[in-house]
Amino acid sequence: MFGFLEKIKRLFRKKEEPQQPQQPVEIKEVKEPQKEQQKQRKDPDRPEKNCPHCGAPNDTFVHVCWLCKKDI
Repeated sequence: MFGFLEKIKRLFRKKEEPQQPQQPVEIKEVKEPQKEQQKQRKDPDRPEKNCPHCGAPNDTFVHVCWLCKKDI
């Protein structure tokens, strides 16, 4: 039984390949997008007001904060 297991191990054993010298990897600098593009544009149809308890932005027609669930 153990001879059978040894044969299976030999089948799945990783074959050793000759080591090739690795080439150095070049790191390219990535430019970050401008902050103006990252900011979300506010929709003029949905004016915001901040929650006095947690400071989260809410729509003006909402009376309960979405973050802290307290009345505004």
